[in-house]
Amino acid sequence: MRLRMPWRVGQKILESKEVPRGKGWVETQLKLTDFEPGEEKETELAEAVKQHLMCGEKLTRFYRLARRDIDRLQNDFVQTEVPPSELKDVFPMVLEDEDLAEIGSDPTVVQNIQFDDGLAVFFGSVRVVTTREPLEIDQMPEDAASALEGWDELIGVRHRRLHSIDVLWLPNDDDFVEVRADYPIGISRNVGEEVHRRVRNKIAELVGYDVLQTPVNLFPLIDGIYRQRDGKVVELSFGTTTASLKNEKMRRKRLCLRDEAYHRGGSAALELPIQPFNLSVVWQRRLGPNRFSLPELSLRSTSYESGSANPQLFDAVISKCMGHSDYDYVRGRILSYL
Repeated sequence: MRLRMPWRVGQKILESKEVPRGKGWVETQLKLTDFEPGEEKETELAEAVKQHLMCGEKLTRFYRLARRDIDRLQNDFVQTEVPPSELKDVFPMVLEDEDLAEIGSDPTVVQNIQFDDGLAVFFGSVRVVTTREPLEIDQMPEDAASALEGWDELIGVRHRRLHSIDVLWLPNDDDFVEVRADYPIGISRNVGEEVHRRVRNKIAELVGYDVLQTPVNLFPLIDGIYRQRDGKVVELSFGTTTASLKNEKMRRKRLCLRDEAYHRGGSAALELPIQPFNLSVVWQRRLGPNRFSLPELSLRSTSYESGSANPQLFDAVISKCMGHSDYDYVRGRILSYL
């Protein structure tokens, strides 16, 4: 869980399973040193990891296919034997950085799982994540600290290997196939796009034909979700008829930017409506008394794309999902606009 999940998601899962937790993953691991969860709770936590592999922190593309093509894909993958690999052997667990040095970046099928509503094909691979982390100068050895005197901030760049799981989702009841690329903090949009290319090529190689050709254009959803007051908007970038560009972000996730006084006042002063091109929206879903999950959808484009004759956006960032239920809810909201 520590290797896969944002802390805010992980701590809610631990709470729901009645597992001790501290302030963050490090303190939680210390608390769990002598904790004996028992076989039933271990199974529940392993299931939570599996659901996060399928639904957590994904850069998703949708492909609209004829039902016969989806049925054919399902049949192809059900009959395809999963090749032996170290990534297959550990599934649904994931390997740490030091165990990934000899594993390549080419995606390989590690598991096919049939659910009530569709077939999930899991692809394992290794990719490099680059993070920039602040370093405390006053905690450096004396010689290093004196050499850095006069600098206000020190940033360290860390490169680490990540055991990634990308998913092909083949539904039973609708026409929208998905490729869900792993998209944790630290992975750039360019890397996400390259992952989609590799997974799509691997799917074509395995089934013998290029079935996933043009993803669904999600750009119209930005304006649609904003106008329909669907969910709570926590970030919005837009152009105005006065030739300005604005980016607004709510600091508290349970408040909606649409209702913020500055945003409403500025929008009302314009002769024509604003033109959104970048939006993040959160839905609050009840887990129990005073407990909620906050799955988030981000649709990120640019003002340049917005001004084109036919603006296009193929990627949806779906994050902070605790499992199938949260992801399926966000998916349902997306499909309602397509």
